[in-house]
Amino acid sequence: MNAKKVERDTTTDEASYDEMLDDSYEEIMIIGTYYTPSIALKRVDEVAYNCGFADFSSSLDDDFGEKWQCDECGEVFDSIEEAEQCCNYGGDDDTDNL
Repeated sequence: MNAKKVERDTTTDEASYDEMLDDSYEEIMIIGTYYTPSIALKRVDEVAYNCGFADFSSSLDDDFGEKWQCDECGEVFDSIEEAEQCCNYGGDDDTDNL
């Protein structure tokens, strides 16, 4: 039985980062127009936005850890051993016991 390493889906990271910023800070008014904190930071100081986003993504990597998926059923495990044993019911070949 083979297992494959599961990669964290990073496509939602930026949306999650923006949501975290928007939930943590009030809207910002610039010359009578209100902006969400994420949009304001991204447009006013893109370097600060990118640094914060890199830190945020790194913390998600730490939280996600290493995950492994059973090739047969798709269940995800914390270790490769668990994933390889998932659908391995008593061995690959039981003909030795005949």
